Amino acid sequence: MKCLITEQFHENLQIKLSNAGIECLVLEDIDTGGVLDIIDGFDIIVVNSKMRMDRKMLDRAKKLKIIGRVGSGLEIIDLNICLERQIAVFSAPEGNCTAVGEHCLALLLNLLHHISKANDEINRGIWQREANRGIELTGKTVGIIGYGHTGNAFAQMLHGFQVGILAHDKYKSNFGNDRVVESSLEEIYAQADIVSLHLPLTQETNFFADRTFFEKFAKPIFLINTSRGSVCDTAALLNAIEVGKVYGAGLDVFENENGSLRSAEDHQLWEQIIASPKILKTPHIAGWTSESKLKLAEITANKIISELKRIRKDVNYSD
Repeated sequence: MKCLITEQFHENLQIKLSNAGIECLVLEDIDTGGVLDIIDGFDIIVVNSKMRMDRKMLDRAKKLKIIGRVGSGLEIIDLNICLERQIAVFSAPEGNCTAVGEHCLALLLNLLHHISKANDEINRGIWQREANRGIELTGKTVGIIGYGHTGNAFAQMLHGFQVGILAHDKYKSNFGNDRVVESSLEEIYAQADIVSLHLPLTQETNFFADRTFFEKFAKPIFLINTSRGSVCDTAALLNAIEVGKVYGAGLDVFENENGSLRSAEDHQLWEQIIASPKILKTPHIAGWTSESKLKLAEITANKIISELKRIRKDVNYSD
């Protein structure tokens, strides 16, 4: 079995696969064209967000049996074609959920207490106390929309802050406990002071947070988005900030993160994001820790090996 690894993942990914008897080729700088040229020779491919496994790619991948996604988002993979062709697809959302949960909390506390703003002002010789008076998290109601691995991790991070947690997931039920109240969107609209988005990007969730979404909240909110940029309509968010429906936003993800692909309208929106003092920005690093790099690699490798054991019962794969 031959595996193509398309990015620089933790070395344990290749070590575990190689120890299981899988021949690995690591081409961390390969682009889409390069993969198209050689994909027909591989049984397994391991990808991250830069490599789209669309129809064009999958049509070339005649031998492909397994796709490993070192991360969580599967929008880069045509799952319908994979289902038709019996190509197993594995992601590893449990590998970086702790990192994302911590990052959500960091963004939120930073927003509430003006930490980055005050730091920047001090660096410029400005000393402002009253203008940087903060807001306490304790006693607030946090709405978590999407209660998978990262939504659950964020809820755990909030445990010591004496907050109310309302969680909504359209496709899950009976997950409430003594700390988290399973809720409808309407209950979140009515009660939340803070909203954190933890949704995969699908046709259903594209621009989930649109102008109507922000208009439904009974009181102004703080927004955190560490899921996917297109889950939130940037223009709608900027408008909500302007009219006072959103006090501030912490964004780790953005529409059209690749600047070279932005339209003129996209560039205009991006300039507004950069200029807004009420938007705290990080460059898609919520799940990007030393610990998650290791966990993502090992979880992905283990899932690939387990699938090979299932489909090749005649072969003794060691992990």
